[in-house]
Amino acid sequence: MCPGYTKEEIQNTRSIDLYTYLERTSPSDLVRISGQEYCLQSDPYVHINADKGVWIRVGDDHGGHSALDYLISVRGLSFMDAMKQISGDVPMNTPAAPEPTVRKSSDGFIPPEKNSDFRRVIAYLTKTRKISMQIIKELLHRGLLYEEKDRHNCVFIGTDHEGNAAYAMLRGTTSKRFVGDAAGSDKRHSFSIDRDSCERLVVCESPIDVLSYASLLLETGQDPWKRGYLSLSGVYSPGKESENSLPVSLDETLKHNTGIKEILLCLDGDAQGRETSDYLSETLSKKGFTVSSVILGNNDDINDVLVRYMSIKDYVKEIMNHDS
Repeated sequence: MCPGYTKEEIQNTRSIDLYTYLERTSPSDLVRISGQEYCLQSDPYVHINADKGVWIRVGDDHGGHSALDYLISVRGLSFMDAMKQISGDVPMNTPAAPEPTVRKSSDGFIPPEKNSDFRRVIAYLTKTRKISMQIIKELLHRGLLYEEKDRHNCVFIGTDHEGNAAYAMLRGTTSKRFVGDAAGSDKRHSFSIDRDSCERLVVCESPIDVLSYASLLLETGQDPWKRGYLSLSGVYSPGKESENSLPVSLDETLKHNTGIKEILLCLDGDAQGRETSDYLSETLSKKGFTVSSVILGNNDDINDVLVRYMSIKDYVKEIMNHDS
C-alpha cells in the first residue's frame, strides 16, 4: 500500500483510462483522427483508442490503459504526483459539472450534494459496469445522473411529471456494495427516462440495468431513445401485495402516460425476478398491454450480459488485430 492512499483508492485511480481522464480535464488536447481514434495536440505521437480504452506512444515502448501509467511513463511524474493529479489534489482545469435540465426538487425531497466533477462515477460505470459513454453523457446532460460529493456514490435521479427531482437512488462506486434511496425520495417517481412520452416502455429492476439495456441496444446498432425506461428501484414481491396490483412507480407511470402500448420486462434471472416477471406479464396483459419478457440465465441480470458481451467483443478485436 502506498503511504497516503488506500489499496482501494489506488485501484480506482488505475481504473481511469487516459481518454476518460483527458476528456474530463483537458478535452481541447484531444484531436480526433477518425472514428474513436485520437491523438494529442500537445504530443501527436500519443494515440488513443477511446473504444478500447488503450493508448500508445508511437516510436517508443510506452503504452497501456490507465491515465496513471501515462502520467508516469510519458509525462515523467512520480507515482505520488500522478495519483494526486488524477485524484484532484492538484487542479488541472477540470470542467465544472454540467448544469442539469431537471428544474428543481419537489416538496420534501433534498437530493444529495453534487461533486465538482464526476470522474469516479464515470470510471465505475464505464470500466466496471461497461456502460456506454454515450448513454452516460446523455444522462449527465439531462441531470439524471451525477456523483455524490461526500461519498462519491452514483446518484440516479427520478423526476415527477413536471420534470422536478423527486427521487434519488445511490449506488456505491467501490468494491463494497452499497445501494440506498436518498431521504425523502418518492418511489412513485423512481429513476426513469422518457417515461411520460413513450409508446414502448422497458421495465428493469435497477438504474444500472436500465443503462445496461440501453447500452446493448447501441452495441447492436439500434436507437436506444426510441423507447422509455423505468427502474422499479428494487425487487417487487407480488405475493405481498393485493391481487393485480403493480409496483408504485409502474402504476404511476401507466396512470399518467396513457399512450404506452407495449411493455418489455427485463428483470433479473433469479427466482424472485422470474416470479415477478411472470406476475407482471399476466397482470399487464389483462390490462390490455402488449407484454414481452427478456429471459435471462439463472442469477443473471442484464448488466452481467453487457459485461460478458463487451469482454468477448474486446477479446475478438484483440485477436483480429493480429491480422491487420
